[in-house]
Amino acid sequence: MKTTRTVFIGAIAAAALTALPMARGQVFSLSDLSNRAIAASPRALEQFPWLARRATAPARTASHGENLLAMIRKNKALAASPRVLEQFPVLARAQLVQPAAASQAVTLKSPLSEVLKNRALAASPRVLEQFPELARRGALQAAERHFEVAPLK
Repeated sequence: MKTTRTVFIGAIAAAALTALPMARGQVFSLSDLSNRAIAASPRALEQFPWLARRATAPARTASHGENLLAMIRKNKALAASPRVLEQFPVLARAQLVQPAAASQAVTLKSPLSEVLKNRALAASPRVLEQFPELARRGALQAAERHFEVAPLK
């Protein structure tokens, strides 16, 4: 009797468990997709396959790049940041080679003459890229002729 009763209770428990609806994993609704973390989860991508498809990026034109560069030049703090200088090397070169304003009374020395004073700087790859005339040995030899370690007596 005890075994029959145990088997009977086990059968009722098994029937009750199979009759209840199975709890599925995370089920998302469309309102949950407003959370970007949920929308990027693999389960949400499986449930909503259109989330996995990305829209094509619009083709950028040359004028877009020029507009962006002009906008960056207006913001001096942004133009001086290292990341922007790395992305737009033109901005770094523009700072070295700027024409002197007519209203300035002080005459500025040319950037090339400032660079030629330091031979190590003149031989560096970045400066050679900015001043291609330094790559031709004539300018460097001229700088070497005028190089003076100590004044002669």
